[in-house]
Amino acid sequence: MKLFAIKDLKSGFENPFVMPNEGSAVRSFGEACKNTEAPMYKYPEDYELWIIGDWDHQEGDITTVDKKCIAYAHQYSTKETK
Repeated sequence: MKLFAIKDLKSGFENPFVMPNEGSAVRSFGEACKNTEAPMYKYPEDYELWIIGDWDHQEGDITTVDKKCIAYAHQYSTKETK
């Protein structure tokens, strides 16, 4: 399992969450960016999805990894810009 966090460029990382792999996390993030009530929709230039670690759900161990950004909200937002 992988550990992810959404980064708000104005305030920092939000609470981490677990997904089975990067593809699942990116899909979930992309769908969240299309929610017109979500901050990621309203301010897509401010949000990124980062992978921040691995989680062994059998042992309960968290392993850090080199953090990296894997998606940007503006890639998925359907908000029209003027």
